[in-house]
Parts: sequence; C-alpha cells; structure tokens
Amino acid sequence: MELFFRKMGKGKPFVFLHGLLGASDTFFNAGRHLAGNFSVYMPDMRNHGRSPHHPVMNYEIMCEDLLNFFEQHKIEQAVLAGHSMGGKLAMLFALKYPEKVKKLIVIDIALKAYPLKNINYITPAMGLNFEAFNSRTEIRNYLSDKIADFRIIDLLIKNITWKNNKKWDGKPILTFSTIILKTFSWKLKATTASMFRLCFSMEKNQSI
Repeated sequence: MELFFRKMGKGKPFVFLHGLLGASDTFFNAGRHLAGNFSVYMPDMRNHGRSPHHPVMNYEIMCEDLLNFFEQHKIEQAVLAGHSMGGKLAMLFALKYPEKVKKLIVIDIALKAYPLKNINYITPAMGLNFEAFNSRTEIRNYLSDKIADFRIIDLLIKNITWKNNKKWDGKPILTFSTIILKTFSWKLKATTASMFRLCFSMEKNQSI
C-alpha cells in the first residue's frame, strides 16, 4: 500500500507516526521546528487521512506498510517517533527492523494491551446517517449533544471524508472510516525483555 505523506526539511530522516484517528498533520508544528536539521516524513497510516482504506487493519500489516514506505523513499535509517497507536507501531517496527531505526521515541503509550475505553464516544459516529447532513459543521454540532469531549469530536470529524466526490440529491456524500474501529486491535505481542534488549542495543547509537 502506498501511503500518503507530508515531507519538509532536509537532512537525516525523521519519521513521525500519528495515533488512532489522527493523521499526518498531527505533528506538523513539531516537524516544522525539526525541518532545519532533518528530512521530516509524516505519513498517514492505512485507513487514516488520505491514505487508502483496506479491510485488514492490524499492527503487523501496518509494520509492512511502514517498511514499504522506507523502501519507496530510500530511507535506510531514521529517527522514528510515534504517538499512541503510532508509538506501538514504532516499537514493533524497531523490534522487527532494528537496523532501520537510529533512535526510537515513544509518546503517550506503554507496552501493554489497552481497553478501547473511548468506544462509547465513537459509537454515535459509527451510526450516523450521513444523508441527513450537508457539512462537517452540522455533524460536529450533532455529535456535541452526544459526546462531551470536543477533542474526541474533532478526531472523529477528521476521519469524515467525501465519498468518491459523488453527490446525493445535489450534495456531497460523506463517509466515515469505520474500518478502523471494527477491525483494529490494540494488542502488541512483544515482551518487556525484548524491548529492554532493543533499548539497550540502541544506546550504542550516536546522538541524533
């Protein structure tokens, strides 16, 4: 799968991986600050942002997507930073392909299985009748009556797109990427010992 990505700057590669329901623009400001010293890559993971959608969604397949991304852009080794879901993906990638990772930065996630505690927030969005809305603003107002946390609403809104640029009765057809929620597991099969060995070996690397 060919992932959509944003790139800025010149220098050694630095790859940012966003979290669940996020997108490549999550780290835009951080990337802008690093662009003076690095070639900063910010891909959209599958079923996120502008990257293709696919019914298969798990860490193993996303790891292969990331390997293909490295190969497509001739990235031999990079500083790899991941947030939440992206952090677990970064850990798995570093375990499978340690030679590809110069430094590993894991943000806001640990090496354990997490419950989908926000599923009650997400459920209202999965049942939306998009034909009843004309814009994302209307959807946002509707969800604000059902979801108290506007941060969750904003993440959900980012995953609503126009469906193949088609229209229904003269207005755009909206669709939501429910593939993410129906098929994705938060579990990552990696032991603490294996991560310790990885971190110990990476200490031998020079500074960024």
